[in-house]
Amino acid sequence: MGADIEERKRAEQKAVDAERELQQTIDHIPVLVATYGADGSRLYVKGRIRELTDRSAAGNCQLFLPMAIHPDDVESAESKWRACVASGEPFKLEFRLLMADGTYHWHLVRRVPVRDEAGKIMRWYGIGYDIEDRKRAEEKLRRSEAFLAKAQRLSLTGSFFFYSTTGEFMWSEELYRIFELEPGVPVSLELIGSRYHPEDRHVLEEVTEGIRLGTPDFDYEHRLLMPDGAIKHIRVVAHGTQDREGGGLEYFGAVQDITQRRVAEAALDKARSELAHVTRVMSLGALTASIAHEINQPLAGIITNANTCLRMLAADPPNVKGALETARRTIRDGNRAADVITRLRGLFSKKPAVTEIVDLNEAAREVLALVFGDLLRNKVFLRAEINHKDPLFVTGDRVQLQQVILNLVRNASDAMSEVNDRPRHLLVKAERDDEGGARLIVTDSGVGLDSPATDRVFDAFYTTKKDGMGIGLSVSRSIIESHGGKLWAQANDGPGATFTFSLPPLGANASGRRIGDTAETSKISDTRTAMRTA
Repeated sequence: MGADIEERKRAEQKAVDAERELQQTIDHIPVLVATYGADGSRLYVKGRIRELTDRSAAGNCQLFLPMAIHPDDVESAESKWRACVASGEPFKLEFRLLMADGTYHWHLVRRVPVRDEAGKIMRWYGIGYDIEDRKRAEEKLRRSEAFLAKAQRLSLTGSFFFYSTTGEFMWSEELYRIFELEPGVPVSLELIGSRYHPEDRHVLEEVTEGIRLGTPDFDYEHRLLMPDGAIKHIRVVAHGTQDREGGGLEYFGAVQDITQRRVAEAALDKARSELAHVTRVMSLGALTASIAHEINQPLAGIITNANTCLRMLAADPPNVKGALETARRTIRDGNRAADVITRLRGLFSKKPAVTEIVDLNEAAREVLALVFGDLLRNKVFLRAEINHKDPLFVTGDRVQLQQVILNLVRNASDAMSEVNDRPRHLLVKAERDDEGGARLIVTDSGVGLDSPATDRVFDAFYTTKKDGMGIGLSVSRSIIESHGGKLWAQANDGPGATFTFSLPPLGANASGRRIGDTAETSKISDTRTAMRTA
């Protein structure tokens, strides 16, 4: 009997020790553990709760710890707990608890019922996790996403992910807005292609082929045609990296709506064209005397030759051979006058810019022929170093380039108008530069430029002339830059100044990209041949 009692005591002590060990283990787990009766009343709470939560709050033995729960969370927590106790459904809720240091931490609390064999709830077991770090990370992520969405909205830029192997797309909200698609709609290359402008469908075909070949980087522009007929201009930039499995490229990219920029550029081009026309018309007034001289010379020749022809035909016998030669000279002088008029109409006409292949040598010669009389009257000694045999081809608008040459020559002449103690020398030189492009140099022996003037001479409305408007050089620089070139000024070592502009090699457009070896190259070759033959 004594042995049995002793054995029972040892068993009871062992159970107590096991329970104590379990309690100690639970106390050291960094979670909140509690048990509740079938009615939801708290029976047990983990001992370390007093270290984790406010001590005064922990002493409260209601269904919850209402003093420990954030005031904004008490009603929802108790309401849901009572509902779960009544229905027997598991309880799960996130709310804030007051910690011992006086701060509130978010906790995820779960409670599940334990039932007997009949299914009756005997008690509830609960556990709570401190999820403050997760909540802060989620909040930080939400703020980052909000900032990113706002930035994308303000910059009209959407982002995307594309997995080339599966064709899977992930789009940002702003990208859906740019393409005017319902958010969440599955995206595919076919759906994207349905928004492409018909004239830009080849761009999508080239991109698709690039993806198939594993091209890692893309940077291109194209147009979208929206359902309402509106046209959008967008730029796409994407970079591909190999996925971890090595199965294909993962592309991360951005799409920017640049419609407003393109519209602004078109408006700027129109305004620049209007201003360029104004400066040409202003130049026309200054060149009136020179133009009259250019036209009067062939007209006087025509009249003289016509009178001579009449006298030869009236002679007895008529001098038919001499009359024929005089008639030919009359036709020559008529053509000279017609050429002057043609050059004037081209230079001062108001028409859209036309990109073509231009011989800079020939364009410069035509301008110098137009202003030659004016230069003579101003006692300017012109030296033109222009190759008459070897064309200097560039790509651009002939009229606009001639306007720049005209403006530089007239400015050089004006700069020497008050020079009386030395010859008024003017050099106009056209040549090939070191990079294969074309360069035109205008050097005068006028009043020159000081350092501040060199820096500001191309500013709009800045002028050193008494009657100048200060737009000629500004417009000239805009024209040259629109052709992909540069225009600059520098003071000479001696008197005067030098203005130079350079243009990219033939076959390069305004942005510096080369024209492909296709129809454009053939056209350039044909033009070179024709001009050399002529």
